[in-house]
Formats: sequence, structure tokens, C-alpha cells
Amino acid sequence: MQRFVTIVITVLVFAAGFSFWKLANRPAGIAYQQDSSGNLSRSTDGKTPVSVVPSDLSTRDISLHNAMRRKADEQGLTDEQFFREFELIERSGKKVSSQDLRGMPYIVGFFYTTCPSICVKQNEKVQQLQTIFSGRDIRLLGISCDPEIDTPTKLTEYAKRFDADKDQWLFLTGEMDYIRRVGSEMFGLAVERRFHAEKFLLVDGEGDIVGNYAWGDPVQWQLLQADIEGLLQAGGIFPGRKEPLGEVGVTGS
Repeated sequence: MQRFVTIVITVLVFAAGFSFWKLANRPAGIAYQQDSSGNLSRSTDGKTPVSVVPSDLSTRDISLHNAMRRKADEQGLTDEQFFREFELIERSGKKVSSQDLRGMPYIVGFFYTTCPSICVKQNEKVQQLQTIFSGRDIRLLGISCDPEIDTPTKLTEYAKRFDADKDQWLFLTGEMDYIRRVGSEMFGLAVERRFHAEKFLLVDGEGDIVGNYAWGDPVQWQLLQADIEGLLQAGGIFPGRKEPLGEVGVTGS
């Protein structure tokens, strides 16, 4: 009997220790995961969704999203009602707005500097884009989703890891509530503190979204590069997805 009790206690201790080991060694930087229906789920262990958030922007919704932004302009809605422009702080300490970016297309993604896994891989992809499109008229934007930690000084040090060109590759920070709205209202991406979709968005010189791409998918990664090249060949303005506004309505709450 005593031996049986000893075995049970040993098993329980091992199980508890293994659980704590899993918690301590859980991959950091787990982003929102997307299911087959396009819904994003936030995961604590990289496998089990614990909450469901609104889907990020699907390809078929891009034209509607762009039309809503232009309709908001037409209706003169304020930023409190609907975001269609942003202003954030670059690692240089200077303010950078979406208006400053007009006339030149850009790639945008969300990350945070203390993430040792996903964000590093993501920014290595951006580094590849910087090499491929070096000297071309396209900017690369990384927006922090942990702005309390990611100050301009922190971003400056982080950018050095990837040999980021200070003119082409911008690292941006600001207030978390503001960044959350930039993600959802401007780019159709769910963004929370230290959580983000593993996506790049391609935005044209007029501020319209051309497409969103899962950078970890080899097919979408190649498609992104092809779309960038096509957009540059077209002068930075995407000729498609300029749907008539029609009955599209935008209301502020």
C-alpha cells in the first residue's frame, strides 16, 4: 500500500512539474490563429483557442473596407467615429502619419520587440523584402503592439538587428488603444497587446488596401512579392478594387 501511495505521489509530482515546465517554456509571441472560416482565435499554448475575435479582413472584403474609408471621408466623420488616417511615433522620435505615406505604397505588419519567436521570423521576412526591393519606391512599416515597452529608443536598438534602412523601413509606436483601432479600423486586423495576426498588408499610394498575406505561407509569400512588383510597375496606385461607393454606409457610435 505504501509503495502504491509513493507511486501515485511521484506521478502527481511529475505531472505538476511537467505542467509548470510547459507553462514556463510556452512559445512567446503566439499570434492570433486563423481557422478555415477566417475567424481568428487567441491561443495560450499555441494549439487551444481560448477566445474568438472578429475575423481579419478577407480578400473579398477589401473593396468594401476601402469603400467604407472613402465614404467616411465623404461624410466627414471624425476619428472618434471611424479611423481612416493614423499618426504614430517612429523610432527616430518623429511623428509619421498615413498622410505622409501618400503617393508611395507600403507593407504593414504588427509585432513587438520582446517576442523571441514569431515576430523575429516576421521581421526576417521584412528584411528579405528590404533586400529584394532595395532602392524602390515602397516603404516597410512595423507597428508595435506592446507600445509601453517599445519606446523609440527600444525600437532603434531592435531595428539594428535587421539592418533596417532608416528611410525605407519604419518602426512605429504609440498608445495601445489607438494602435488597436488602427489595426481594426484601418487595416481590418485584430490587434491586442502582444497579440497580432501573422499577416502583411499591402497598401497602395492612395491608402487603399491591395491585399493581405500570411507571410508563413509559401504561396502567399510569393504572391505578395509579385503584387508588390506589379504595384510598383503601375506607379504605386492599384487600378482594381475601386468599387463605386453605392449604398455603403458608415456610421459612428
